[in-house]
Amino acid sequence: MNLQIESHAEMTVTWTTYKPTPTLVQYGTKKDSLNLETTGNFTTFVDNGNRTHYIHRVRLLGLNLKTTYCKLDYLHRKTICKNYFGFQTTNVAQKKVK
Repeated sequence: MNLQIESHAEMTVTWTTYKPTPTLVQYGTKKDSLNLETTGNFTTFVDNGNRTHYIHRVRLLGLNLKTTYCKLDYLHRKTICKNYFGFQTTNVAQKKVK
């Protein structure tokens, strides 16, 4: 999984699977209430061993400053907030370069 910060309120989540699965991120600010859900899309890539990879991308918009978000770990069927797969936004807005 890759988390790419687009701005203080936007983030792109990218991950790869070997089977077509929903391109969906369920998240929220409380472990027992993942009340936000965003879908995205996937592209396919076939490697030299002829194995198909599905590259998923979801863009999260409207994130709050300096907030810890939890997400659902589909593989292990649990909610994660504090480690590598949870995420926290920054406490300052970034200025875009013109």
